Amino acid sequence: MAKKPIDYSKAVLYKIFNRKNSNIYYIGYTTNFTEKKKIIRKKIKYSTDELYFKIRDCPNEFLGIEIIKKIPKNDKFDLDNIINDLNYKIKRNPRLCFD
Repeated sequence: MAKKPIDYSKAVLYKIFNRKNSNIYYIGYTTNFTEKKKIIRKKIKYSTDELYFKIRDCPNEFLGIEIIKKIPKNDKFDLDNIINDLNYKIKRNPRLCFD
């Protein structure tokens, strides 16, 4: 069965962050936020990736996953460039603000 093409015009930026101190762990994009939240919650429990080890240190009641804004784009390349730039910035300033 062929994969369904991704409609990047429905993309949203989201962040995984600590509600208590506002530190952002990760910024990503998805075209299905509800499904992405389920995947992230599962990865937080089971992934051995360094990012998820860091997130596990945050008590669950303070962990937040929310949409930053809609960013409709035409292709994955545009979105990847945006995400790479933002994740570089949050490594330097984990309390990065979004307007």
